[in-house]
Amino acid sequence: MSSLTRTRVLESQGEDCENENTLKRKRNSGSGDHYCKIAKQEENMTDTTNQKRANFSALTPASNGLNRTVPTLVNLKPGAAKKLVIKNFKEKPKLPDNYQQLTWEKLKEAVIAIQLSTSIRYSLEELYQAVENMCNHKMAVDLYSNLKDLTEMHVRANIEQFLADTMDRLIFLKKMNECWLSHCRQMIMIRSIFLYLDRTYVLQNAAVHSIW
Repeated sequence: MSSLTRTRVLESQGEDCENENTLKRKRNSGSGDHYCKIAKQEENMTDTTNQKRANFSALTPASNGLNRTVPTLVNLKPGAAKKLVIKNFKEKPKLPDNYQQLTWEKLKEAVIAIQLSTSIRYSLEELYQAVENMCNHKMAVDLYSNLKDLTEMHVRANIEQFLADTMDRLIFLKKMNECWLSHCRQMIMIRSIFLYLDRTYVLQNAAVHSIW
């Protein structure tokens, strides 16, 4: 066989091999696409089954015996709770006609008991509440005036003992010191009862002097 014929035979064999390789590649590519389609179908089937299981699991009771509650749209609405409405009184509460007089008599008795260093029948909380009620019902002016008159009358009575000329100087100074210390203690206690009057009416009026 000549060299020319040999080269032709080899070329024909090479072409046959290339054709076979291209056919194999096409087959492999076709089978790969087919396998990809099958895998996608299986994934879709698994997703749908999982969704169905999730939906049915919300309806079926749990393994521990407790039922799962599914929130409804009614419970999720804002403002679904009932509102509590508080209405004012149709008529304002009225005080008795003699309330101011009776309350001042109670307070006057307590102030005189403090000035004389005797026991008080009423509690300090009750007396403080009485002062607050009178101030809230626009009785602060009369209350302050009555307290001022009662305190000035007590101070005048204590000053009279120091007007005598026959008193010794040492005794005079001793009694004056005792009277002043007693007056300070009394006014501190009186002010604790009338503190609401001092913090509201007195502070709002610059011309009015403080209780202490």
